[in-house]
Amino acid sequence: LSFIQTPKVENKKVPGPNEKEFALLRDKFLELESSKNYIDKRNGLLCLILSMTAFRVSEALSLNIEDIDFEKSILSITRKGKRLNQEFYIGKKLLSKIKNFLIFDKRIEGPLFINQDKVKAVNNRLSRVSAYRIIKSIGDSIGIENLHPHKFRHFSATEAKEANKGNIHETIKFTGHITPEQMGRY
Repeated sequence: LSFIQTPKVENKKVPGPNEKEFALLRDKFLELESSKNYIDKRNGLLCLILSMTAFRVSEALSLNIEDIDFEKSILSITRKGKRLNQEFYIGKKLLSKIKNFLIFDKRIEGPLFINQDKVKAVNNRLSRVSAYRIIKSIGDSIGIENLHPHKFRHFSATEAKEANKGNIHETIKFTGHITPEQMGRY
């Protein structure tokens, strides 16, 4: 039976938010960031990180506070396909937003994004399902249908490609793709 192969399934293109939608999202992120509620601040920061870094949702959710080098503005992440740690420069603005979130949160270690479980009183890492629900809810609140975490990756990858003047190899370094064919979907 070794001659039987699974059929090749074409990946459909998933466009990221357009410029008008992203302007609405940016305003929503700022609203969430300025809230006095932990959950709002967490949700806003999660969306901001996803939209500015081209991280997969699993990569963003796996971040620990200890993975942040505040002196160099670098996050240490484990990329999906490479299975090794990669240093990712995040810039002073995003670093400042992370610092402000951590000052509000008053934690110095552990997962960057935690699920607030009132019943168990335990701070566990936020799950992919929860992140999906959060982002869908944010999209619904501002009139963007079917917003999900991977749309931010598409938006950020497209922006990176434009910023690199179409240079696929430089864009791949930013997004963490392994091959140019994977990047072709964007």
